[in-house]
Amino acid sequence: MFPFRVLAIPIMASMLILTACGGNGSASQTRAPVGPPAAAPATNTAGISSTSPTSPAAPGGGPSSSPTTAHPAREGDVDGDGHQDKLSLTGNGVLKVDYSAGGSEMVKFTAFDFAPVKVIGVLDADRDGHAEVFVTFDLGAYIVSTTIFRYFDGHLHLMTRDGEQVRLASGGSTGFLAAWACHPSAAPDAAMATIAGSSRQPNVYDVTLEFFTFAGPRLVPLRSEHLGPTPLAKIPSLSDKTPESAKCSSGTLLADF
Repeated sequence: MFPFRVLAIPIMASMLILTACGGNGSASQTRAPVGPPAAAPATNTAGISSTSPTSPAAPGGGPSSSPTTAHPAREGDVDGDGHQDKLSLTGNGVLKVDYSAGGSEMVKFTAFDFAPVKVIGVLDADRDGHAEVFVTFDLGAYIVSTTIFRYFDGHLHLMTRDGEQVRLASGGSTGFLAAWACHPSAAPDAAMATIAGSSRQPNVYDVTLEFFTFAGPRLVPLRSEHLGPTPLAKIPSLSDKTPESAKCSSGTLLADF
């Protein structure tokens, strides 16, 4: 390993990456209704039936290519009722949410014993009125991996891409850099944007930009752009569109040799 100096990129100018990791989420609910109960039971993606509360619901069917509300959820408000909810990790690979209006849910995900598993943010990435939950679950050589949970159809779900648990990677080393953030100003129709690149020579990375939207519990690609070998100093930054969600990013670290 060559010696290097690490530079921290400001959050409002952070960059991003997303890949997929094995794992499927499942949930159990003891959720109390926020409003009048629905007339018939509903089944979430984990295959567990419960009576769904009628709190504001995010779109759950097809992709949402643009923000669906002019009023994003406040930080920490998972179900969109205007109040912060309590998030905790009850065990290795189990996320629990205690809703401010009563009731709770637990959602399973893949985590690793040696990794710093923790909730790092609860913010509305796609501006649909419900805050997504970001949880770190793996730590590699200079790379931290984070996954996402999204509330829709009255329940919290682990997000997937191509049927596997979402992995948001961030960090940098002599041969690779990666980062992620929400709702990039460069692509107002995207919920997430990513950037990643590998290096074959000092300070030059072969980078790719990708943009994604949400469709129920899935990350759906919108478009991508391959920039080719790019000097480190010229790798583009992707800032969040609005100041209130500036924390929804990885806080990228890049190596400088």
